[in-house]
Amino acid sequence: MSEFRDPTTYNGILSAIAFGATSFNEISQKSFVAPTKLTAYLKVLPDMRLVEREYPALTSTKMQGNAARGLYSRGRKAPDLMTWTTLNTR
Repeated sequence: MSEFRDPTTYNGILSAIAFGATSFNEISQKSFVAPTKLTAYLKVLPDMRLVEREYPALTSTKMQGNAARGLYSRGRKAPDLMTWTTLNTR
């Protein structure tokens, strides 16, 4: 995770997602990252293909820009986050 400026925060966010948090508010609460700061972190993770963001079928492109919309999950090309977070917290 040397590409990240604050690996501890990213690790907390990935751990929250790995343990079932899917919405913006759930991730914020379980990772202890303020919602005002979480948006910036959640913009980086999909670019790294560690997290995917999914929207309901009829969500407009304009609404997809809102970080609070959509659900987050492990990226298809990401390692198993449960294993990864377990190994990195030891």
